[in-house]
Amino acid sequence: MIKFSNLVSIPKAYSILKSVGCNNNVGYGNRYFFNKLFGSNDSSDTYNQPTTKIVTKEMTKELKYPVNQVYSVIIKVEDYKEFLPFCLNSTILKREKDKNYFEAELEVGQGTIKESYISKVVYKENEIIESTATDTPLFHKLINTWSFKQGQTPNTTIAHCKLIYQFKSPFYATLMENFFASSLDVMINSFDKRCDELYGSSNSSKK
Repeated sequence: MIKFSNLVSIPKAYSILKSVGCNNNVGYGNRYFFNKLFGSNDSSDTYNQPTTKIVTKEMTKELKYPVNQVYSVIIKVEDYKEFLPFCLNSTILKREKDKNYFEAELEVGQGTIKESYISKVVYKENEIIESTATDTPLFHKLINTWSFKQGQTPNTTIAHCKLIYQFKSPFYATLMENFFASSLDVMINSFDKRCDELYGSSNSSKK
């Protein structure tokens, strides 16, 4: 469920549509206008086609903690609400340990826009974590993948984060552009600080 208020005026929204190629026949009372602007949840709707591009962002950083500690912080999705700036709530809904799989509900937000969605997470301990968003009105696609390997020095980790996303409408893409431009920096730095909080003192004794 997405919630927003006082985000943008109708004339401003109209100008957003014009900027992405909507023609002069688009009017405020036209159903096409609103489907193009906000997207449609009806899969049979002829207007419910992706109007934004798929974006891929990647970042690699060496963290001063061993792989098992870094992995342990990132896999605990239920703790995200405690330290990720954009995560307002995080709850585990279902867990199948024998299949290395769980589902979590996340509420994320920036400013006046908030969204709740289900994230399906698959993992291989100390190697990879991949989460895929489902049941979201905001995205056609949202996949976040973490991989881990031993760093060049003892007790360090090279963490690689890959984010693939595609918004359902140019309206959401415009609103969230700046947020997603810095999202990887925010995530990696937040997890690094979380490692500092949990393991900093014990790791300092190893140096």
